Amino acid sequence: MKNGHLSDEKIQGYSIDVRNLNEQEQAHFSMCRHCQSVAAQYKLLFTEMAEITAPVFEFDLATIVMDKIHTAAATNVPGEIKSANAIVFKDSAVTEKKRVTWPLIVVSLVAVLVLGIAIYFLRDYFENMIAGASLIITYMVIITVILIMGFLGFEEYRKYNKQINSLNF
Repeated sequence: MKNGHLSDEKIQGYSIDVRNLNEQEQAHFSMCRHCQSVAAQYKLLFTEMAEITAPVFEFDLATIVMDKIHTAAATNVPGEIKSANAIVFKDSAVTEKKRVTWPLIVVSLVAVLVLGIAIYFLRDYFENMIAGASLIITYMVIITVILIMGFLGFEEYRKYNKQINSLNF
């Protein structure tokens, strides 16, 4: 008992079967209006839950899914059936990217390295160039860089959505 009342577990047990309480708890229950009210609410809830029917599809879901699996196997697009229980999806663009990624990584690292070395050795020149440039030119360069990054980011997002949508058949 908490705060002089029966716990919710005890009251739920009582709502299911009166014999779930010991003598002391039954004595409290017979005198306590609060516990009786909570038990009545639980009984109502349990009866309402018993009356709920299980949802049933108005169509045969298994047939639809199996038709899609057989269609994918017959046309070999975009999946390939490996066993009766599993489908392994393959995307030619993804496998193609896996073959091309290591040269891209090497070229990217070399470009970053060359750019970093150039900036390190020419840092005084860049400071003088930025200090000598007018404010409008600096803002134009910053805006141009932001726009290019925005367009590239949007293009990557579009490619991502295209790949995700190709997985939904």
